[in-house]
Amino acid sequence: MRDDGETAHDEIFTLTKHLILSIVIVVIILMAFLGIRNSLIVAISIPLTLLTSFGIGLLAGQTVNRITLFALILALGLLVDDAIVIIENVHRTIKNNPGGRKSTLIIQAVDEVGVGVFMSTITILLAFIPMAFVSGMMGPYMSPIPFFVSVTLLVSLFFAFTINPALTGMFSSHKAEEKENVFVKSIHKIENHYATLIGNLAKNKRKKNIVLISAGVLLFLSLLLPLFKIVQFRMLPKANKEQFYIYLNMPNGTTYTKTNEVSTELEKASLNSKEVTSVESFIGTAPISDFNGLFKGSFMRSQENQATLKINLTPHTQRSETSEQIALRLRDTLNQEVLTHVGDAKIIVVEDPPGPPVRSTFFLKVQGNDQQLLDSTAKDLAQISSSIAGIVDLNTSSSQRSIEKQYKVDIEKAGRIGVAPAVIIETLHAALSGINVARYQTTLANTDRQAEQQFVILRMKQSDRTDINDLSHITVKSTLGATVPISELLIEEPLAAQSELATDARQQVIYVSGEMGARSVMYAVFDLFPKLFGYHLNDGTGHITSWSPLGVTYTNAVGQSVDVRIDGEWKLTLEIFRDLGTAMAVALLLIYFVLVIQIRSVVVPLLIMATIPLALIGVLVGFAVLGATKGTYFNATSMIGVIALSGIVVKNAIIYLAYLDELKERKLPLTDALMEAGRVRLLPILLTSLTAILGSLTIIADPVWEGLAWAIIFGLSVSTILTLIIFPLLYQTFEGKKWD
Repeated sequence: MRDDGETAHDEIFTLTKHLILSIVIVVIILMAFLGIRNSLIVAISIPLTLLTSFGIGLLAGQTVNRITLFALILALGLLVDDAIVIIENVHRTIKNNPGGRKSTLIIQAVDEVGVGVFMSTITILLAFIPMAFVSGMMGPYMSPIPFFVSVTLLVSLFFAFTINPALTGMFSSHKAEEKENVFVKSIHKIENHYATLIGNLAKNKRKKNIVLISAGVLLFLSLLLPLFKIVQFRMLPKANKEQFYIYLNMPNGTTYTKTNEVSTELEKASLNSKEVTSVESFIGTAPISDFNGLFKGSFMRSQENQATLKINLTPHTQRSETSEQIALRLRDTLNQEVLTHVGDAKIIVVEDPPGPPVRSTFFLKVQGNDQQLLDSTAKDLAQISSSIAGIVDLNTSSSQRSIEKQYKVDIEKAGRIGVAPAVIIETLHAALSGINVARYQTTLANTDRQAEQQFVILRMKQSDRTDINDLSHITVKSTLGATVPISELLIEEPLAAQSELATDARQQVIYVSGEMGARSVMYAVFDLFPKLFGYHLNDGTGHITSWSPLGVTYTNAVGQSVDVRIDGEWKLTLEIFRDLGTAMAVALLLIYFVLVIQIRSVVVPLLIMATIPLALIGVLVGFAVLGATKGTYFNATSMIGVIALSGIVVKNAIIYLAYLDELKERKLPLTDALMEAGRVRLLPILLTSLTAILGSLTIIADPVWEGLAWAIIFGLSVSTILTLIIFPLLYQTFEGKKWD
């Protein structure tokens, strides 16, 4: 039994706990560095922002689901940024101006950072909005992320400019009301050391160049990691589910009894695994299809030579292995312990996908107009695929030719005798294919197995339905009560060779399908392409006439062509990374144009955006470490994290630049301005980065979304440190002569 409602409830409950935990973490961090009063002011804005965002989402027709909650957890680390910057500046301004009027000082403090806060928030919005236009099946899957992140940031920006300054003014004083704790004292020391470091680097051209060149070398080396497969890519990791399926395919013509016998052996072997709680078997009948099963074609698995086993696992909280690891292990066990003694039987292990389902993870479509050429090509490609590491459960769709006699009902004769055509068709179907007339359930002596439910199928014996002459033994009754052989009411069609080949785009097609073991399908296809380029059609004359990342077309000497299309997860992966890459490119262009309009400079926005590659150093090095230690892949959710980073990293540089421009108006020397801007803006930059990093820690346990969390954690950790050093030096290098 599968209770999707309970599963959804558990996931929502877990994510809600993660959301609350993230809020607690953020508030604790703020208390440590801003004091109790200021942190509570920020804390008040968190539930107000989230509730308002939920209300807007409700009005917009959004629903509460796991993607929605992930979007809110992601947004949580960002929604406090505006409040932190404004509250910290208001508090500092009031404390540093003991004789000033509080209302005037609040307006002055908000005005001082207002433009920077507004522009930095807009840059994050511009990073997420293009994700709303991701096409294909992943579009609706990820749509809550840009919606809720954008809405949450806009709501938080509104509260940061209105409620937060008012509350800060009410609770702040010209006197330091709260004694500085160890964290605040430590940050003051760090601010002074940081300002000194920037001053020394800015005054020493040689040291400055060494730092800038070193950053460039680090970026170059990190970009080599994917090329050497130290960082590996994958569409999405497998979700840690509590069930998966095993498809058993016996040779054509296998009896129900034999299929049941092999299925029983598979059940027994599966139940030997301590993580397997029960096995549900569907023999000669289709299983209950879920969304993934519709794509896999499970509803068509109703032949006597087919069985479907649903493997139910213990809750993921009660086991150390993921469902993917169990499936990999069980596949090897069943192949070695059961199928080696059976013969041509094959199994396919089918796991629930974390994202949009595909027919098979590894999937080739061999298309053409010549059946013999397709047969030989598909056979060769199946053999080639079997030699590629990681591809398992290979299967080729049937391409057997069978000689059939076709008949159609003689409508005129049947009408004269008084027999309805529907009666003829139903009688033939019952006699040859069979109909379910009853079902029964047996309780087994083996208590490890569940009770079996089997169907009583009524039809002619196999020996009585193998010859054309057997049709004369099947009769129907006319309206007059006469018994008429069905053979007298049928008209034979011309003899033709019929193929079981499917068609796609009006071309015959054979499918070569498989699943992936402990390897990404991307690298299996990378290994496949050289073999495709070196392959020739069976007559030895075939050559490649065209190719693309989605396949190859061969043509032989007589003009016959075979088109090999690579589908499945490979195609979906290309589409997702293409769309996300396009979304990021559009986001970067929008951010640049907005910065140019605001700053009225072409160079400075480029300096700001030069900090984005610094995040890639952290992301790629981080995933290299995770890949070596945990086998973690860089996937689509990691790419979402990189897109988010493009806005967050730019935000840090904008906050720094906004105060630097103010110091420029005060006529401070450039070096002194760089030091002072760093000293004043260090705390808000570190706090906004720290809240985003620690807020993301709560979702690293989720197998699907951990990629996003790790991308933000590694990327933001490294980029924050490097941005605080690299951006001031870049600014001095390119804008130093324009300062005075």
